[in-house]
Amino acid sequence: MAGLKSAGVDVQECAIAGGGIRQWLKLIKKYIKADKDYDIMFLAHGGVQLAAPLAKILSRKKVIADPIISLYDTMVYDRKKCRRLSFRGFYYYFLDWLMVKLADIIILDTNENINYFSKNFYADKTKFRRLFIGSENLLCPKIIDNSIGREFIVHFHGYFIPLHGIEHIIKAAKILENESIVFRIIGRGQTYGELKKLADELKISNIFFVNPIPRDKIQEYVCNSDVVLGIFGNTGKTARVIPNKVYDALATGRAIITADTPAARELLEDGNNCLFCRAADPKDIADKIMILKNNPNLLEKIADGGYKLFKEKLKPKIITAEFKKILQEACMHYD
Repeated sequence: MAGLKSAGVDVQECAIAGGGIRQWLKLIKKYIKADKDYDIMFLAHGGVQLAAPLAKILSRKKVIADPIISLYDTMVYDRKKCRRLSFRGFYYYFLDWLMVKLADIIILDTNENINYFSKNFYADKTKFRRLFIGSENLLCPKIIDNSIGREFIVHFHGYFIPLHGIEHIIKAAKILENESIVFRIIGRGQTYGELKKLADELKISNIFFVNPIPRDKIQEYVCNSDVVLGIFGNTGKTARVIPNKVYDALATGRAIITADTPAARELLEDGNNCLFCRAADPKDIADKIMILKNNPNLLEKIADGGYKLFKEKLKPKIITAEFKKILQEACMHYD
């Protein structure tokens, strides 16, 4: 939204924090009082699936939706909160399906995600547009030469959910606990308890679990690291998404190790701006970390290659320009 404003687009924000019936009523009242002289309603962030029907009821404008994820896939297959053939499973599927049907254009972060939505919710691919997530631009100082004997810092931040495969990071840390390598894992979530128990049972001494950090502070921690880890789960979603932490690493000029997936290959190139490893494979994660630790020149090459990629394709100004084109196309196509 800040990018659009800086690009000369008139943006009216109509949002309410939190959920529940009272909050939705507040949102409706806020919209009723808002200026109706606009061209497109953009649905973003959490609650897009619930907001789509409301948007169609309240507004006759064209609707662009950015759901980020499928509720059905996330709750049924990734987080396993309910079964596929259950009332809640049907409910989440219906919300995704309805949002896809009601929105005029849907923005997603990868072509793999577009393929999933198009196939599973029966929508023509022409309705979708790919737009990479991007990140704020914050290039960090060069990494200190590890030959002086300081510990090598491996960083991860994110929710403790199956998508991320944090259990494989923990097991990789165990493999490397005698290599002067420190793992810093920031976050909490669904699987935190069982994964913290796993680390305790393995008696791992080189992992530090850190409480969640505000989004605007995360990049300070990313900068204070040698390698940033992406995702390593074996869920279907793992193959379809590129997580925020990858963009954060690119924006800060830090080397990335992440699972080799179709989605990741839409943006990244192995050995040039990242190192790929096999998903759900602690040994391969550990091997790739050691390769970077023992090869400072390769570490610097990947970090520099990642930042070059960020400057060429992912800077906020570039993402905003692509988003603005999508908005303009919607206005022209549907007038």
